[in-house]
Amino acid sequence: MAFSAPKLPSNFNFAKLAKYVNPDNLKDLDVFLDNLPKRAGMNGIIVASIIWGIAGGALLMTYTKATALRELRKEMTEAQALTPEVPTLNYVPISDTAIKPQVERLKKVYKNLAFEISGANVKISASSTRDFPYWRAAIGDLAYGGNGWRVQTQQICAGRDCQGTPLQAVLSIQQLDIKIPEKSNQS
Repeated sequence: MAFSAPKLPSNFNFAKLAKYVNPDNLKDLDVFLDNLPKRAGMNGIIVASIIWGIAGGALLMTYTKATALRELRKEMTEAQALTPEVPTLNYVPISDTAIKPQVERLKKVYKNLAFEISGANVKISASSTRDFPYWRAAIGDLAYGGNGWRVQTQQICAGRDCQGTPLQAVLSIQQLDIKIPEKSNQS
């Protein structure tokens, strides 16, 4: 691809252009600046100089702030890239199919206790207060029954004030759920 010079209009006046770029015109500019205080007055020149100074200062301040803002954005982006992705921990209720094998094992060990499964809740009850040590042990065995299980007491009752059986405990079983956030691609 060859370079071609721009075409000038047909009425372009080279003599007029030569007149403007003539070295003698620099003398004319010097004469103009020397006569400026006489024409515009000294107060006008001072006001114009102050306005140009303020404009220059504002431009310099704007450039400095823009540069500082650009550096701050760069540092924030670098800091955001170094921020670790933290996993979230939640406890979710366990299904009754996951609880059932543990409860069946407990029924074989503690034959004099009654076990009922309702969703993620297990009710352990005894018909006599003489079974208190077994009842307490069954609650502990259920708590350590599964990997990552968290057993919370929903209701507990021991003694004469209990309605129905004298020893009752309703335990809610949850399991730890760890969610690792997906990596985000931010530029």
